[in-house]
Amino acid sequence: MSKRRMQFLAAPLALLLPYFLLLFLIQDFQSDARLQQHNFLATKKICEISPLLGELLIVVSFHWDVTKLIYFTTVLDTIRTYETRVHIVIVTDNEKALRSALQKMEPFHGSNPTLTFSQVPPTNDTNKFAMCWAHRQVIEKQFEQYPNFTSIIYLEDDQLFSWPTLVSWALDTEVLAPLNFTRCIYRTEVDVETGESNMGDWRTPVKLAHENTINVTHTLDFARVQNRLQNAPNCQCGKHRDGAPWPCRVHDNYVSPTDPFQGIWMASRAQLVSFMAHPFWEKDAVYDAKLKFDMGYPERTTFMNLMINVPTRYRSNCMVPLVPNDKIGGLSNFSLPLVAGIEHMRNRYSSMPNTRLGKLHVEEAI
Repeated sequence: MSKRRMQFLAAPLALLLPYFLLLFLIQDFQSDARLQQHNFLATKKICEISPLLGELLIVVSFHWDVTKLIYFTTVLDTIRTYETRVHIVIVTDNEKALRSALQKMEPFHGSNPTLTFSQVPPTNDTNKFAMCWAHRQVIEKQFEQYPNFTSIIYLEDDQLFSWPTLVSWALDTEVLAPLNFTRCIYRTEVDVETGESNMGDWRTPVKLAHENTINVTHTLDFARVQNRLQNAPNCQCGKHRDGAPWPCRVHDNYVSPTDPFQGIWMASRAQLVSFMAHPFWEKDAVYDAKLKFDMGYPERTTFMNLMINVPTRYRSNCMVPLVPNDKIGGLSNFSLPLVAGIEHMRNRYSSMPNTRLGKLHVEEAI
């Protein structure tokens, strides 16, 4: 190449050099920021509040519907507040459209939570049975891919599950799981007339009796968890909506709901292993099982873990915590704690006139 030609090419390259240098610095800064974020999350501790919260796998079903995006983006924003490592897998029937709609969202680009998709094969199933069932198959694939996850959550796309609620679930699970009980939640919806909170699934109030309640204060696991909490006074389990700290506690008393369907399910890794080994993990067994509950097939896909190893005298292994209120007539009056509830944002039941669901006020649930 001639000297004149080399000089001719060098001139524009010299002009572009600052641009390339700036681009390199930006990419290096972004890479360093991502590395710092990853290292921060890897070393961040939640006061050792529960070993079940070390790393979470969250599977969410989203049947493509533009009108539901507002709920789903709120779900993802809430998960971003979780103070631990999180992997989200979205099961959907239209990955291309959903991915495009979420491209501008922060959770899509950050290193925590990670966000991946699982496309469900096309189907003519108008009842969405395929979507309901697909999350089990996705979990089977993810089980080995994320060998370090300590707990799993299956969510619908419109369920608001806060970090304090998750912490409470983990603490109670440490006590209940050794007794073959599953710590459940209750779903609420906003009453369309009063604005108060109604139960999303319970049709009638739960009556407290020996056959459906339990006190765990006598167990060794309760003492162990209680001791850990007392020796970690600086632990933060989250914040109320007004910013006040949410105290960490394990509950004393629990009740098994008459109709325990909750629309989602949670499990420690050990509980998941037990569930996957049971016949109720398989589609045919779920469909053919004879139950004491009025459960259609879609509901059974998020319910059958509550029918495994059910202790004697109980209808299911589902337990929701109780908290005592002021005594009335010398007897303790119990209610459901706020930290055990999640919000069903779409308000499907309270707004439907011809259903018994969504008509029972939370304060009247027991």
